[in-house]
Amino acid sequence: MMIAAGAASAAGFASTAAAQTTETSCQTGYGNVRCTTKPSGVDWSQLQTKQPSYEENEVLTQQSRALAEQARALRIQNDRAELPNRVGNLVAKGKCPEAEQVALKAGDFEMAQRTRAYCTLPK
Repeated sequence: MMIAAGAASAAGFASTAAAQTTETSCQTGYGNVRCTTKPSGVDWSQLQTKQPSYEENEVLTQQSRALAEQARALRIQNDRAELPNRVGNLVAKGKCPEAEQVALKAGDFEMAQRTRAYCTLPK
């Protein structure tokens, strides 16, 4: 059963509020009446969610993997750009073995060799 109702403006205001149409739906089950009221004109079907298909899941998974790989590549690029500063700061503090290890862990063997050579120079 569908009932349409209009809302009136609040008392005490000089201007009148625009009427709002609502829909009330009542269902009877096991001797109980359950009614819900919602604004009309709203497309409630848009609120229902649909489970993605296998193909849609695969596309989303591939997109997610591609984004993760791009993020990983960007992190590696940023780390490599920052590596000389980190190694240089450690050398400046007199922490040559740590500086060499940082360069080795980053995979920059040339920088590790240059760090070792610089640190073994007589001061």
